[in-house]
Amino acid sequence: FALQGMDYRDGRWAYYSHGSIDTSYTGIASNQYGMWYIREGYLDTSYTGIAMAKDGEWYLVVNGAVDTQFTGMSEENGTWFYFTNGKIDWDFTGYAQNAYGWWWIKNGVVATDCTCSNGLFRYIQNGLVDFEYTGMAQYEKTWLYFEHGDWSTNYVGLAQNAYGWWFITNGILDENYTGYAQNKY
Repeated sequence: FALQGMDYRDGRWAYYSHGSIDTSYTGIASNQYGMWYIREGYLDTSYTGIAMAKDGEWYLVVNGAVDTQFTGMSEENGTWFYFTNGKIDWDFTGYAQNAYGWWWIKNGVVATDCTCSNGLFRYIQNGLVDFEYTGMAQYEKTWLYFEHGDWSTNYVGLAQNAYGWWFITNGILDENYTGYAQNKY
């Protein structure tokens, strides 16, 4: 029976494959004490970041250990991910907050191309909810009116975008309106 997995020998934790240290392996490995970051076969307690396990899942590592208590957002190489219990939660879609504001997360990653969410429409720029924005924004093929970052479903009146002035009914560009309208501003 050849040793497979983590073991402590010669004063170090290492990852073994077929009975010898697997210096070709870099990623996450587990033992009875938790989940750990292995670099070239050995436990690396200096590593902090995101790493993949053999099962293809990605984890948040802090000082060599997977942080299974962490739920929230973390950034790696310019991309923000959402974690549940230390693992990237590819099923999470919704809003999350960090020190920089509220973000729209889609399938575990900040969605920088989205201007709405699951019926709760918010104005989003580069993934960040812009609570200061008032004006029109396009969602799919429809133009919506936003006040302070939220879709204003009660707004009736005129609004302007790059293409001109438009009549808005209940927060949606009213393409069927014909008649007189007065600007409230």
